[in-house]
Amino acid sequence: MKTLVIRANPRKHGHTQKLTDLFIEGLKEGKAQVKEFDLTTKKIEPCLGCYHCWLVTPGKCVHDDDMASIMKEFTACDIVVFSTPLYIYSVSGTLKVFFDRLLPYMKNEHLPAGSENIRNAIRNPKLWPKKMAYILVGAFRGLNTFEGARKTLELFSEGLQLPLCGGLIRPESYLLAFTYLKPKTIRMVNASFKTAGFELATKGEVTSSTINKASAPLSENIAHFLEDSNIYWQEAQALGSKALDPNYVNDIVVRNPKILISEMVRHIDPQATARLKATIQFDFTDKDMHFTIKINKGKCSLEESTTRDCDLTITTSSEIWAQIFLREINARNALMEKKVIVEGDKSLFARLDKYFPLPCD
Repeated sequence: MKTLVIRANPRKHGHTQKLTDLFIEGLKEGKAQVKEFDLTTKKIEPCLGCYHCWLVTPGKCVHDDDMASIMKEFTACDIVVFSTPLYIYSVSGTLKVFFDRLLPYMKNEHLPAGSENIRNAIRNPKLWPKKMAYILVGAFRGLNTFEGARKTLELFSEGLQLPLCGGLIRPESYLLAFTYLKPKTIRMVNASFKTAGFELATKGEVTSSTINKASAPLSENIAHFLEDSNIYWQEAQALGSKALDPNYVNDIVVRNPKILISEMVRHIDPQATARLKATIQFDFTDKDMHFTIKINKGKCSLEESTTRDCDLTITTSSEIWAQIFLREINARNALMEKKVIVEGDKSLFARLDKYFPLPCD
């Protein structure tokens, strides 16, 4: 099966790139013949809307650029896969320019499409690919914010007579970098993109089960998503030009004390704390940030404040606590080396990893 993957993502270290790479791995494992084009590296002029390709030189555009070489592969493949990030609720501008330039491959004849829509006739239907799939990746939470882009791609499929054989949408894409949040779910999401490629190569379509796994939510609710995403951009803004490296930003954000403490509270073990009533205060000396956690028989609340009435006070730097939280260093060793100062009930400190285990889905 000849499969053409058309990439339309300008950022080469982002999640659209990485997930598409996984998809292509699956295609190749399924023995598909894969050809790729990166539209962002090609010279493709925007459509002028002049209708020269219809009225003067039918099928030939006035532009002489890279579009012709791409379309040679396009018309030769069995399946075309479009990969795009979500840009302002739609597909990327690069992909939209490509879509617009397909006008010469249609002709000035209107036909019905679906139950109520209209399409142009395809100029050479025998040369046309048989099917289409897409990969759509963005940072927003929830599938509703992808509706405009999804509808654009589905209308393109219908209007250009390319039956849809799979549509993968990945919301909350930036959270994929934070594997400690939901390690099993994130592994499942990544695996689903590879599986999708394999299914397309071997079955000719992506199953609904795989599509659903690809879009599985990573945040618990909209409040959780907004809090963490806003912290992400605050940290990125403070980094200036260094923030252009997403891996550097991710490393900073994953160690943000507010995110770490919030994740502790979200993942309290209700059984281990079923009989516990305690108040724990965290003081991060390098950030001048203070948090109070109140445990009440399996439930937990968090305030960004200090309190005089606490059972345990933990004073340390945000970096040391990040290393403890992520199990990079041992909490007891950090205490002995006085990287952490503990006042109050030290037995609480000794059992923190049981009360607040790392997320495991």
